[in-house]
Amino acid sequence: MIDFKPLTIEFLAENRELLDSSGIRLCDYGPGCLFQWRESYGVRAAKVGDHVVFCSSAEYPVPADGEFYYSLPVGSGDPAPAYEAIVSDAAERGVRLRFASIAEEDVPKIISAVGREASVSFDPDESDYLYPIENFLGYPGKALHAHRNHVNRFLRENPDHAFEPLSDANRAEAVEFLRRHRHEMEKPDPRSVEELIRSEELLGVGESLGVTGGVLRVCGEVVGVTAGEVMGDMLNVCVEKALTEFHGAFPMLAMSYVEMMKREHPELKTVNRQDDCGDEGLRQSKQSYRPSEMLKKYMICFD
Repeated sequence: MIDFKPLTIEFLAENRELLDSSGIRLCDYGPGCLFQWRESYGVRAAKVGDHVVFCSSAEYPVPADGEFYYSLPVGSGDPAPAYEAIVSDAAERGVRLRFASIAEEDVPKIISAVGREASVSFDPDESDYLYPIENFLGYPGKALHAHRNHVNRFLRENPDHAFEPLSDANRAEAVEFLRRHRHEMEKPDPRSVEELIRSEELLGVGESLGVTGGVLRVCGEVVGVTAGEVMGDMLNVCVEKALTEFHGAFPMLAMSYVEMMKREHPELKTVNRQDDCGDEGLRQSKQSYRPSEMLKKYMICFD
């Protein structure tokens, strides 16, 4: 069997170069995102030759319900040994061979590598929203005028505002902001509660995983926090929380963070704001920023 270990900051930092060079656009393969959701999805990791492989299961090593999923092997060179190890691992555990969070372009690669018939499916609620980065640089054009108006109102009503990069100097304040306002931000969905807890963890990680972010202040007080990571020419936004009592705080926070990252990383072309989890309010919000593409995440189940 593959010796999968609980996912740690140390493992992700050690293998960050492989993840960074993968070219995968799905948020699920970003070091920060992996760390943020490791507990929720029971993510474990292993190095198989020159590739990193993740598995997801509520129980390990053999789940009672049979729910055990593998990721796309990420690395350099020939992935065949990694696929052979995965196929053998599933057989030894006695679980059905399944891959989850697979990009559309990687589906035929996996089926070809395994060499067996498979069923393929995807859940629209899990698709990532991808945007041209220009959409967040001042919210240009008629389609984004509403967000531009919200930002202008925020500026009028809060002249004493500031946006600053997330750093060791304000990291504790950012975490405390989420902790203090958790009940205001919670939704009935249990995943919402979990997300807030894991967002606190991600903000506290520091730069070892390449996580960046920002803090929005009004009169010196924190009213919004955000965090994300650079994946090639894409910015993956993992955390975005603000107080709704400050009109326009969300679009102001989103714009300020993207503008900062574009200055620091001129190569950035797109922004991934992740999925909507089937939440209708979140869906409307993400659609309002005019995505250019929905990145579907496929599940592959082999007979």
